[in-house]
Amino acid sequence: MLIDFKKNQFCFWRAVVALPAILIGCHVQAAVVHTQDEWSAYSVLDRSCQEAGWCSFGVANYNADIDVNGDSLPDFRLLSDGDAMMEGIVFWGHISIQALSGNAIAMSGEPDTGPDWFENGQVIGLGSGLSWVTAVDVAGGDYVDDLLGWSINGPNILPTYIGIRMGENYGWMKVVNYEEMGIWFDIGEVAYESVPGRAIMVGSLVPLPSAGLLFISGLIGALRLRSCSRSRLVR
Repeated sequence: MLIDFKKNQFCFWRAVVALPAILIGCHVQAAVVHTQDEWSAYSVLDRSCQEAGWCSFGVANYNADIDVNGDSLPDFRLLSDGDAMMEGIVFWGHISIQALSGNAIAMSGEPDTGPDWFENGQVIGLGSGLSWVTAVDVAGGDYVDDLLGWSINGPNILPTYIGIRMGENYGWMKVVNYEEMGIWFDIGEVAYESVPGRAIMVGSLVPLPSAGLLFISGLIGALRLRSCSRSRLVR
């Protein structure tokens, strides 16, 4: 018996070349829908002096609606709840995110201690071990016992990300700026995976291949190699 090395080599490279083609087909079916804009919630100290030597203080709060999927309806809302005390000497805020229309925010702890802060490259999806809530505090805190107590642990590094889910579509929000006292909070980008149930990589605009297609591609590659191996021997 003789081994046909040329045919063996050809079969090997044929299997190798087939796998990327299958994975490309996977990417064609999926798409990461991305929007870059600026959504800000913030508080502004409003000082109105009625007469010399006496002033009244208030706080103007500004919210932001976030339309992730481009249907002109808000999917999430940034809410600002700033306040002032002691005639404006102390000024602080409290900012939260609300999920609207059945959407949700990724959370593994308690909603009043802040969301999960994701890093670039992490994966959000089914099996990530996350729980999902409809509202979470993201910056600031409350006035407690004559002291400013900031109960929210903000991100240590910017930019950072917040995981979201719209129905069964996973996505992320990119936090580009925030103030620890809750006076402002800025989101600069949002993205979601167009295929329901498919995981998404944080910060990436490239779809992840589904586990099922990866299995099929590996199976096809193995079958190709097996088919080639049968033709290696020349009688």
